[in-house]
Amino acid sequence: MASVMKMLREEYHQKLCKQIMYVDAQGIPNNADKHSKLSVFLAKGIARRINFPVRRKKPSGQTSGKLFEEVTEDYLKKAFRQLHHLRPGNWLFSLGKRIEDFEQYEHLAHLAETLRSHKSLRAAL
Repeated sequence: MASVMKMLREEYHQKLCKQIMYVDAQGIPNNADKHSKLSVFLAKGIARRINFPVRRKKPSGQTSGKLFEEVTEDYLKKAFRQLHHLRPGNWLFSLGKRIEDFEQYEHLAHLAETLRSHKSLRAAL
């Protein structure tokens, strides 16, 4: 099983590097905040440890976020199938939902509505 999980992780990293991650002309990976030395250092370390060729050209348009969701969803589905004996059940993976749509974060929707209705609270927070 460990070798299957390792293979899935490598496949995931390879897809990230091939489709999403890129390094700009200054050598800064796109998963870094280029204004933060620590963020750039960490992003370069991640790219180095993944050890797959990273794109030199930025993905077209606003596709990176959607591609990241799709590649990650595919990886999670495959990984959860391998771990079914540890986490049985029918797992649901979905894309494009807002965090407030999930029960454990429902309070965020209530908070947003309260802040919209009470300008003084909005200013205080």
